[in-house]
Amino acid sequence: MFKDIKGENEVLFMIGSLFKLKYVDHDSKEQVWIIKLELCSEQDYQLKDVYESMKEQVDKNINLLEPGNTLFRMGELDKAEKYYQKLLSTLKDNNNPLIPGCYHGLDQALKFFQQALELKLKYTQRVTDYCSIGTTYTGIGNVYQDTGNYSKALENYERALDAEHEKKFDHYYFHNDDLHVANIYNNLGELYRKRKKYGLALNTLNASLILQMKLLPKNHYQIGLTLMNIGIVHNEKGEYNQALIMYKQALEIQIQTLPEYHMQIGQTYYNLACLYERVGNNKLALEIYCKALHIYDTILPKTHRDLKQVQNNIQTITKRMGHVQCHFTFFDKNSNNI
Repeated sequence: MFKDIKGENEVLFMIGSLFKLKYVDHDSKEQVWIIKLELCSEQDYQLKDVYESMKEQVDKNINLLEPGNTLFRMGELDKAEKYYQKLLSTLKDNNNPLIPGCYHGLDQALKFFQQALELKLKYTQRVTDYCSIGTTYTGIGNVYQDTGNYSKALENYERALDAEHEKKFDHYYFHNDDLHVANIYNNLGELYRKRKKYGLALNTLNASLILQMKLLPKNHYQIGLTLMNIGIVHNEKGEYNQALIMYKQALEIQIQTLPEYHMQIGQTYYNLACLYERVGNNKLALEIYCKALHIYDTILPKTHRDLKQVQNNIQTITKRMGHVQCHFTFFDKNSNNI
């Protein structure tokens, strides 16, 4: 409940009011961070479970890293990187336990993860301190996967699983650490998909989903990402009906829980459009490609490969349809026409 008192410069909010975080920006001139919030409506209170889950995870790791981590989860990658870089510049003591988390948060190159791992192994008192060693092995695996070195990626994912297994014997182990295992399974599923080992991909992705469904609210954004990844596997197997179900479930969750211009929403629109194009529904494919384009064009550099790819796909499909235009009137995220 809130009350806007006319004639007075104040707005009262009841304790427990929920807000959506719309954007975060830094005013370099005034040296302040500006945060825009939007009060949730009654319909948005279905997100309360997601909020409580995310709050629980943040409370266990509250430190100077968390603003950067929050920006990263919002999809504000450039701002997150700037924050991590600024934080690094203020940490003069090489033994400061926040330093590994900064290198992990940068997530830009293999050398950062290797530095993070070296620091963690050297200074961490127990494996659950700050960012886990298993998380860093996962980051190294992700870099190797992105560069096509799948054997090295698999090796580091297995090390990550071993590290998470060791944590279960630590006095400070939390059940939420199983979410780290779910994340590793998710990355393994992506690796197996790229190697066209679809059976293993589905097994590991479903293992990830089972853990997430047990530990997270049913509309948590991480579940949305896993559903999208499962849909991609089904799509590549030619199981289009199953893929469509997964994509729609993923998109429903993502629209509820993520900022409007988030990379994951754009990716799911793109995957949906590719599916419709593959089955010959060019009109619907074009409409959804345009939704993806609108998001990509808003948040990505003009030279980004994903933006270029969706532009090329739109050009191809419009030629096929007789040069139909891609209109921005399609961009209603609440549209049921998917």
